[in-house]
Amino acid sequence: MIRAWCRVRFGSAVGVGCDASGGPPGGGGPPGGGGPVCRGPVDTGGPRTAVSRRAAVVAAMVALGVAGCGSPAQAPAVDPPPPGAVAAARTELRHLAVAPARGGGYQRTADFGPAWSLDSDRDGCRQRDDVLRRDLGAVQTRGRCTVIVGTLHDPYTGSTVQFTKAHADQVQIDHVYPLGLAWRHGAAGWPQQRRVQFANDLDNLVATSGAANQTKSDQGPGEWMPRHQYWCAYAVRYIGVASRYALSISAADLTALTNALGTCPAGGAG
Repeated sequence: MIRAWCRVRFGSAVGVGCDASGGPPGGGGPPGGGGPVCRGPVDTGGPRTAVSRRAAVVAAMVALGVAGCGSPAQAPAVDPPPPGAVAAARTELRHLAVAPARGGGYQRTADFGPAWSLDSDRDGCRQRDDVLRRDLGAVQTRGRCTVIVGTLHDPYTGSTVQFTKAHADQVQIDHVYPLGLAWRHGAAGWPQQRRVQFANDLDNLVATSGAANQTKSDQGPGEWMPRHQYWCAYAVRYIGVASRYALSISAADLTALTNALGTCPAGGAG
């Protein structure tokens, strides 16, 4: 049930470039958001550092001083997962191993294969284009597979992003359970084939804005969460992936995911 539900898109709209994230449940962000947080550029050339994060904040402040950031429009409600999926997530969460992250960095190509190298559903299209066709609206393609135009209603931020092939980096594909985090919670010991499968699993992939993807980076739920309205859906999806691949989670992740499931509508007890 979780696998089928994960293919459903969720959408809403706030000002482009603004993040209405509420922060991690049990973490530093205020529940419910409290207004959009405008994200600046983040260094994509290597591991995130405190310096690069501070530089990003400064750049964002400078940009906002020039361009500003409008108030969010009223966003449509996020469709909740079905009760059965929520109940399954609660059960799966109780069985996930809780352990600290171990080990160091990883190499994307050497350890998880080239990006979008596996056609896991065997439809003849790259995984990236499969996700874009699934998650974007008003899609136009070149040929059968390649998405060249579409509209993203970003589930993470609530923003609306117009996608064009010429500016493809404005919409990126996020690993819900990040590759770097998976590496430190069990994937380092997997056979290569399993790591490639994980990196291309459509249930672990979601289209989001480039800014949100870079802000999240390889952080788990204890460090980063999408906007408050998407907590339930995100937690159900994250737990489903962790359970399927027998990945452990940190104590902070457990707290965040438990609190996020607490935002799910009644009827998903388990």
